[in-house]
Amino acid sequence: MPASSSEPACDGADHERMLRLAGAGPQSAVCVAGRGAVDLLVKLCRDGFARVECLRQATCACADGSADVLVIPGGLATESLVSVLLRTARVLRDGGVLVLRLDEIDDDCAVQAALAGLNWRADSAVYDLSAGVLVAHRVRRAEALALAG
Repeated sequence: MPASSSEPACDGADHERMLRLAGAGPQSAVCVAGRGAVDLLVKLCRDGFARVECLRQATCACADGSADVLVIPGGLATESLVSVLLRTARVLRDGGVLVLRLDEIDDDCAVQAALAGLNWRADSAVYDLSAGVLVAHRVRRAEALALAG
C-alpha cells in the first residue's frame, strides 16, 4: 500500500451518502476528522447541522462518548486512516456510527482491527459501493457489551 493515497477526498455527493449511511440528521452530534474534514464541516454547518466539530485528535476526556457520528471522509492510505481513527474514535458514544471512505473494501479489515484494539466492536456494517467504498459501522464498546450480555 502506498504511503499516501492518490484518491481525492470525498465530494458533496459522497458526503450526502455518508450521512445517509450513518442516519445522521441536523440534530446529530457529528465529528469529522482526516483529509477533507474542514470542507465537510463547512458543508454540514451550511446544511443546518448545529453540533459539528472538526478533530485532529480527541484530547479532552470530557468529550469522550459525545458524538453520534464520526466521519472520516477519505483520501487516505490505510495506515493514515487507521492513525486518524485511533486518535479520534473515543469521541463516539457507545452505539455511535463510524463512517469512512476507503480506497479498497479490504481496508475495512484494518479498520476492524483498529476498533478491536480500542476494545470496541462493529455491531453492524453498511457498505455503499456505488461510487468508491463507503462504510458505516455501528460501534459498541466491549465493556458495555459484557455488562449487557
